[in-house]
Amino acid sequence: MTRLLCFTIPLLAASLAQAQGVELRPIDRATVRVIGVSGMQPAPGTGRTTGVRRVGAEPSMGHGSGVAIGPRLILTARHVVWGMHAWTVVPPGESDPIPARPVYVDLEHDIAFVAVDRDLPHHLSLPDAPRRLTMSERVSVSGYPLDVREPNPAASSGEVSRVTRDGLLHLSMSVNPGNSGGPVIDRDGALIGIVSMRGRPDQGVAGLTIAVPIAFVFEARARVPSEAPSFAPYEAELSRAISLLAALSDEELSQRRTEIQTLVEHGERARDASPEHRLIFAALGWNTVLTIMEHERARESAQLSAASRAQVAPIYRASVAMARNALRDAPHVRRAFPAARAIALGRVSPFRD
Repeated sequence: MTRLLCFTIPLLAASLAQAQGVELRPIDRATVRVIGVSGMQPAPGTGRTTGVRRVGAEPSMGHGSGVAIGPRLILTARHVVWGMHAWTVVPPGESDPIPARPVYVDLEHDIAFVAVDRDLPHHLSLPDAPRRLTMSERVSVSGYPLDVREPNPAASSGEVSRVTRDGLLHLSMSVNPGNSGGPVIDRDGALIGIVSMRGRPDQGVAGLTIAVPIAFVFEARARVPSEAPSFAPYEAELSRAISLLAALSDEELSQRRTEIQTLVEHGERARDASPEHRLIFAALGWNTVLTIMEHERARESAQLSAASRAQVAPIYRASVAMARNALRDAPHVRRAFPAARAIALGRVSPFRD
């Protein structure tokens, strides 16, 4: 079957950096991946082996970087988390995603604070006060550019170029998509800001990074609620569903069918789950049904093995039920999750119950 997902992000447990003998700095150990889901688009495709045209669900996802500034608090860029319906955070070198939720978003500056559902193994403290920077002093950033498959962050270095008239930092260095929200540190390892945006090579602006300085972070940090948010029990499974939706190739979806069946069925039973969250579970189940059928060269359900039929039926039923209920109870989800209609129709053509 053609790819149902636009990219793959296996969350690897093994530390590639350690395997290659690269030691992470304290800032790298505190730099996390931040992944969000903003919606789900229909993804038509024709099976490579069956020739059957089916419509999968392609997640609209974004990823960036963040830095842990407390056991359960992440500092990142506002645009990394803005407009998302669900979030998850993955520490470096780990495979288990952590439920996450923004607790404060600065509407004036590109700053957000995200709470997580368990203590992080590494975090940095904010400096006591911002210090005066010097032109051309060396700085470094840490983050997850381009490919979230990498289990450990990448470093880039450059120089302080200037402070703009609106107080932002211009740094002479190159970063890439995925670096947003990552920490900027000085030569002593002290946090001096976070990455906001990169230059636009297509507009002739290359080798430039714009960062939000730590002084603005201090102002925003003072407005973060002191009370930590509570997470519903199902959100740990939602976080796992997000990582699987984003992470796995078609082949791996088929191989992880038992785990996915459990997640989807638990998602359906989570009565406190929002319609958007139910559709994330539904999309995971839907894509898994499609890939199982293609993996077994099944044009019809009757062509599946008995064991696969026993797993496909409950995944299919739960996915379709969640999509139908979401569209019935919250019709507004059609805007961000247009794939919900395809799932609700249950047309795994020519699949039949």
